[in-house]
Amino acid sequence: MNKLVLMLMVCLALVGTAQAERILMDFGAPGEGGVPTTSPDSNGLYWNNQPVDANYMNFSLQQITAPGGVDTANNALPNFAVWTYNCAGSGGTGVVDSTLYPSTAQQDFIFMDGSYNNGLANALLVAIVGLPSSNYDVKLFGSRITPGAGRVGTYLVNGQTQTLDAYANTSNTITFANVPVGDVTIGGVVEHNAILLTCYVTGTNYGYLSVADLNAVPEPATMGLLILGALAALRRRR
Repeated sequence: MNKLVLMLMVCLALVGTAQAERILMDFGAPGEGGVPTTSPDSNGLYWNNQPVDANYMNFSLQQITAPGGVDTANNALPNFAVWTYNCAGSGGTGVVDSTLYPSTAQQDFIFMDGSYNNGLANALLVAIVGLPSSNYDVKLFGSRITPGAGRVGTYLVNGQTQTLDAYANTSNTITFANVPVGDVTIGGVVEHNAILLTCYVTGTNYGYLSVADLNAVPEPATMGLLILGALAALRRRR
């Protein structure tokens, strides 16, 4: 029994110390007020930034990052890229705050405009492609400092819909759990190993997307296989 307990403890330790892959994306182009987030940040995390302007009021399909990115541990993601379709533009007038992320990540954004992105049929689409894992928890953050009615965006991911009020936001996020990676269509183009964010507003609202924070969901079989291996090894010793 002591041997069994010891081996199980070792297995749990191995699973517990395994680093789950995490990917951070800072939206907001420098030419439109955005500020790139320096890597590594104060927590030692590496970021992906938006170097390409979102073409203000140009609603075509656009790749806003160069191919290739990194996870937070600076492991290369050679096929990583972000595409947008129906994007109203980007800016840098979010709240300068670092409650959740570096201030440079929280203060800039891409946005939806109620004059153009009103309702699901006119949604801003964001495809995050080249993802190496099978499933992710997807956390979204958005911020806008300018007062005024209507800073609430609606976000649809994997059949789930949530809303986020970006006005003066420093700490509120929305999370979509266990989102599968697969083929998605954006602007008539099929992208692979991707997750699609569908973002829209109602009426004269505006909506904002400052940060996408993706955390890989560990394969449920991992711990089970380790424990079964430990039990099999113990059985052979008897």
